[in-house]
Amino acid sequence: MNWHFETYSLEQWIILFFIYAFLGYIWEVAYVSVKNHKLTDRGFLYGPIVPIYGSGALIVLLATIPFRENLWLVFFCGMLAATALEYVTGWVMEKLFAVRYWDYSEEFLNLNGYICLKASLAWGVFSVALLSVGQTWVEKILFLFSENILTPLAFVLVIIFSVDVTCSVRAALDLKDVLRKLAENNEELRRLKKRLDVLAAVAAEDKENFKERLSLEKENFAQKVEEFKEERDLLRDKHKTMRREYFQKAIDERRVQVEEMLSNIKAKEKYLALASAENKEELLGELSSIKERIEEIVSQKLLTKEERSYRVAQRLLGRNQAAASKAYAEALEELRQLRNKNKS
Repeated sequence: MNWHFETYSLEQWIILFFIYAFLGYIWEVAYVSVKNHKLTDRGFLYGPIVPIYGSGALIVLLATIPFRENLWLVFFCGMLAATALEYVTGWVMEKLFAVRYWDYSEEFLNLNGYICLKASLAWGVFSVALLSVGQTWVEKILFLFSENILTPLAFVLVIIFSVDVTCSVRAALDLKDVLRKLAENNEELRRLKKRLDVLAAVAAEDKENFKERLSLEKENFAQKVEEFKEERDLLRDKHKTMRREYFQKAIDERRVQVEEMLSNIKAKEKYLALASAENKEELLGELSSIKERIEEIVSQKLLTKEERSYRVAQRLLGRNQAAASKAYAEALEELRQLRNKNKS
């Protein structure tokens, strides 16, 4: 294994990055295509490269310089270095775009869905294959070209890559924007439909019966509040042995349920005051207004399909089918369903 890492020029390192990024793209397309039984494009960028493979290869080459002859050390150090890169990249991308473009949440021994044992072991195997076979051939090819060829080639590739990254980041921000709009529209639709249900109930039911049912709901709400407090205290007692994120998630979910119940009761109390005969016209007017707003939101969601940002988001989602989002999980699923519906 007599490589010449220490003597590589900047241009050669750049070319190495693009070679391995391209090979990573070939691997991703082949793997996913076989898995899906059809040719499937892959990657965050428009071009035929997956930068994390290029970056991973360079990190492995640099991290294993001191012990390149010991394949066991190559395996473990390459695995650790590439896994760290994958975690940081996944975390940064989710913070920027509110979407994670790979998700290991369902895999055994994963960490926040960014990395998992299986992927880390794969990076270790990749490191050994890279050092024992791949780099030997790539280096031979690399040294066939003179600096007069490598320098302009590296310059052109960097320019193309920069343009691609700029366009792809914009596409990812478009996806984030589409998801945000869908989430906002869905939330408003839910809120309007709740109000519509309450108003319809007030308009249709006998006032006294409605008062009685509202009283029962208040009692039920008080009971739910007590249950929530008991669950919260119980979870707080247990949180030392629980992962903090799951503890907080459980508390937040229950709090949302209680807040929704309180909001529903307040809405019913408000519209109960409108149920008298003299306010009937105002009640019906608000019913009509809510229906118009619901129709407007539905119309906006249909128009979204014609927007450029929607089409870009669908393309990016199609290339990254494992994409997931904590912030916009429902909107992302809706976008997937729309994409599948449009394809069929």
